[in-house]
Amino acid sequence: MDEQTFQQQAVIWGQAYEIFVKRGVLGCLADYELIQLDDPHLQPWRDTKTSKVHSTVINELGIIDETVKEQTRSALQHMSAVAYGLGYTAMREYLKRLTQPLENKALAVQALWCPLTLPGPANFEVERDKACTEIHNILGLGGKVDPALADKGMPARADFLLWLSGSHKEDHLLVQEYSYDMPFSMGDFSEEDAHLEQFGNPSSLHSFGNKVGLAVKKARMQVQELLGAEHESEIIFTSCGTESDSTAILSALKANPERREIITTVLEHPAILSLYSQLEKEGYTAHYLKVDGKGRVNLDEYKRLLTDRVAVVSVMWANNETGSFFPVLEMAELANAAGVMFHTDAVQAVGKVPIDLKNSKIDMLSLSGHKLHAPKGIGVLYLKRGVRFRPLLRGGHQERGRRAGTENTASIVALGKACEMALEAMEHENTEVRRLRDKLEAGILAKVPHAFVTGDASNRLPNTSNIAFEYIEGEAILLLLNKFGIAASSGSACTSGSLEPSHVMRAMGIPYTAAHGTTRFSLSRYTTEEEIDRVIQVVPEIVAQLRKLSPYWGENGPSAEPEKDFAPVYA
Repeated sequence: MDEQTFQQQAVIWGQAYEIFVKRGVLGCLADYELIQLDDPHLQPWRDTKTSKVHSTVINELGIIDETVKEQTRSALQHMSAVAYGLGYTAMREYLKRLTQPLENKALAVQALWCPLTLPGPANFEVERDKACTEIHNILGLGGKVDPALADKGMPARADFLLWLSGSHKEDHLLVQEYSYDMPFSMGDFSEEDAHLEQFGNPSSLHSFGNKVGLAVKKARMQVQELLGAEHESEIIFTSCGTESDSTAILSALKANPERREIITTVLEHPAILSLYSQLEKEGYTAHYLKVDGKGRVNLDEYKRLLTDRVAVVSVMWANNETGSFFPVLEMAELANAAGVMFHTDAVQAVGKVPIDLKNSKIDMLSLSGHKLHAPKGIGVLYLKRGVRFRPLLRGGHQERGRRAGTENTASIVALGKACEMALEAMEHENTEVRRLRDKLEAGILAKVPHAFVTGDASNRLPNTSNIAFEYIEGEAILLLLNKFGIAASSGSACTSGSLEPSHVMRAMGIPYTAAHGTTRFSLSRYTTEEEIDRVIQVVPEIVAQLRKLSPYWGENGPSAEPEKDFAPVYA
């Protein structure tokens, strides 16, 4: 295998392994202590369960080539064998050490990416074994690996242990798109999080369930503290922000059946806009507050719409594309005075800015776990005590009868821990992360002419920057950024197949020649100075390259009247 091919496959296997551990550890290993590897009756069940995880990993990677699929599946099978050989208790112990520093990190990453059964570059195997031995000693793993697996030629010491020792960091990804998805690390859990080894239902009365129930209660209190809620009973666990949004809106409508009007803004997330659109088809009158060029609403218009015909107002705390804040606290006060329920989609804001719900008039608030470093598939609906409520999901008595369905215990506890960490990092988020965000913008704007920050630059989230690059396509920017290992997102909806700019850019009146070129960079407390410097270096080159292909751009810069050269209009 030549060096280039090895590096290409290394990236694929590295990504596959990252997904495997995130998806597979709890899914495949939670029942490990109930399974005997040599039990012929349980073997088919285990193989089927593991195979599903492997298929999920391959699908998430978007692998099409059948040969690469089989190579990746083979690598994952080795990973699974090692995982089962270690056992769940040992797995949890190693996961606590994910941040263990390694002097020989480069070799560790290579050893992770290349399964033992596949050849690497010259002298790779010797260097790999040295790195494995070093890591094995650092973690003190003697005697914890199933010797039966080693006899079968499984990589019981290399691939799996290297990931657990901290070499999983995404070195190929310079700027993670943190506004869409925050990385989740099991390494943040301590020995007191014993729920990870318990299998009881938290709603049951027996001792097994009671231990898990206490872990859920602790998580509820951690969420309560981050939100500044007065009572832990005001926290309802859901599956995601979208479920929380729908539950809040539909509950308000059922609680006020005589009221047939609803209010929101033109900049909301599709989770709200799609629901409002459907409600209009069902006979409700929806009012969409317009915004100015910075994304700010007109409060006078809002006050005029607040009548006794309105059932609920839903306004996002911060916009997901620009990061700009809405005056939700003031708007909640006005709604309360008019006798109208107020809900805010705070998915982008929670964990980044201080929130004090007990001293606000907000009735309901939605959050999504993966936006603050918890796993995907867990959310929260805050419901102020005393607010009339009608459940969306009915069935069991979970969540005090307000959201039926067995609790997603592992994700709930992970969310609780993420909330605790977010509270601790709040000052860092609003000082250091903000500084890096400002440095990124200043560096790019100094080197790239005909570019500007969208939204309300003086009143926004500390981690979000949405820059409009005039006369080019956001989709093309993203593709080239990706080649440099930089993950960003485009404000243009063309990434989903549409030729129209995003509804946010259109509502703010961003010119067509700039609306398609908006690119969002979002940071987190894990973003480094070196990553920001790299983006500042790369972006100007990409923009210059794309502008040479633009119908708006001439040899010496933009056309004198670009709209006359190429002038499409909004649909």
